[in-house]
Amino acid sequence: MNDSEQDLIQQAARGDRQAFGTLVRVHQARVFHFLRRLLGSADEAADLTQETFIRAFQALPRWRPEARLQTWLLQIARNAALDTLRQR
Repeated sequence: MNDSEQDLIQQAARGDRQAFGTLVRVHQARVFHFLRRLLGSADEAADLTQETFIRAFQALPRWRPEARLQTWLLQIARNAALDTLRQR
């Protein structure tokens, strides 16, 4: 992770929505494609991509800097996908 991403994460954790928006733009395509592969549906993947970032924004103050942000986001996405698959 580079210093600028670390700065954005710290700003977003303090509630800066613009900084979080930048993080979303950087990572949303990866999260969407990951979810599409898991679910097989672009519509569900789009919904869960949004849900993933909502959950991430709420949990960001608890994020640990030793974890890669991308890995953390994909774990949140995976858990959301598993919840969806269980409901089917």
